[in-house]
Amino acid sequence: MLNSATTKEKPAKRTRTKRIAYILDWCTGCGGVPVCRVFCKFDALHLVNDEENYPFKKMSVDSGRCVGCGACVTSGSMGTLLTGCPWNAIQLLPVT
Repeated sequence: MLNSATTKEKPAKRTRTKRIAYILDWCTGCGGVPVCRVFCKFDALHLVNDEENYPFKKMSVDSGRCVGCGACVTSGSMGTLLTGCPWNAIQLLPVT
């Protein structure tokens, strides 16, 4: 029989909440040359026609490719500044 003092418990594994990028209504698509797309390493952001504001375009997120890394957003947690959307039109939302 093993002594409880000799057996070691594994530390609890920390898990991060899965997040996904969400494009807000004021996305302008950067006039056809989206800045956020440059920073997305997973090719999850795509420029699509804005049907409500023709001939303008806006960004769309491919939820199957987005890993929630945050490279496309402007401001990070605790006031850190990232280089992404200049209009702050992308948020990372938790996936439920």
